[in-house]
Amino acid sequence: SRLKGYLGESAFLSRYSEDHFAVIVPGTKTREEYEDIAGGLVNLFKTPITVDNYDLDTSVNIGICICPYDAQDEDSIRKQAKAALLRAKREGKNTYKFFSNDLNIQNYKEFVLRNDLHHAIEKNQMKIYYQPIVNLKTGEILAVEALLRWMHPEWGLVLPNEFIHLAEETGVIIKIGKWVITQVCEDYKRWQNMGLPSIKVAANVSGIQLMESDFANKIKNIIDEYGLSPEFLIIEITENVLLKNTDKLLSHIETLRSFGIQIALNNFGTGFSSFAYLNKFHVDIIKLNGSFLKGVPLNSTNCAIVESVIQLARGLKIK
Repeated sequence: SRLKGYLGESAFLSRYSEDHFAVIVPGTKTREEYEDIAGGLVNLFKTPITVDNYDLDTSVNIGICICPYDAQDEDSIRKQAKAALLRAKREGKNTYKFFSNDLNIQNYKEFVLRNDLHHAIEKNQMKIYYQPIVNLKTGEILAVEALLRWMHPEWGLVLPNEFIHLAEETGVIIKIGKWVITQVCEDYKRWQNMGLPSIKVAANVSGIQLMESDFANKIKNIIDEYGLSPEFLIIEITENVLLKNTDKLLSHIETLRSFGIQIALNNFGTGFSSFAYLNKFHVDIIKLNGSFLKGVPLNSTNCAIVESVIQLARGLKIK
């Protein structure tokens, strides 16, 4: 009602989705006129909205795309207005921004992914693919690693390096992490019922998950729900996680290992104290960072590093 009263009959007004509204103001306008309109819209919501004797404070952010200067077709106008909205939201409440060329498609994509991440599991968009870990001499599959992928309706296949940091920022990683372990257990139970060989399954966990209270027991409870033995599971953590809250992390690792769950240290060799970690944290597996494998066997330096780590692992009885 406020928007209609302010914009009048000449403007097109639509509820675009959830808390997003789209406004089209026709006619040739100068940038200053658009600024006046946007400023008026911001001021419009500085007064609380009263509902059943409650005063509701409302803020607004606005992204503006001018046609035909910024874009000509419907899809471009929509995307560029959203890109401008993302910039406005980053600067705080009650702001508006015009589209400019420095608002690239990556900003818009991040904005869309951040919003859609909250409902990705409910909409069955998250998928797990299993990459085999193979004995190179025999070809036998020893284990599989669960790889999380997001099948986004607009952006297609989205890899973890594009959305995991967003999930951690928004806290959605806790829900996603629980779903991953649940899905792994469900798949493994189905493989057992099909009579497939017993192998191990590795799943990555975020540092934020590891900071949860009672994290280890939450994992065990999910496994118990499916009537599985915890020995099938490998939990993968990255080196940078070990830099924070080491006492709490050490407790989680010890509890997980007491259940029979193995711990793998991922991206080994990229941290500042890789060898110190091996002394303090009792891990079962180290996964050498891929950068060391580039050039093997022709690069003599990388060959020496890889051979040394293999010998070290054998001496420590780590896979």
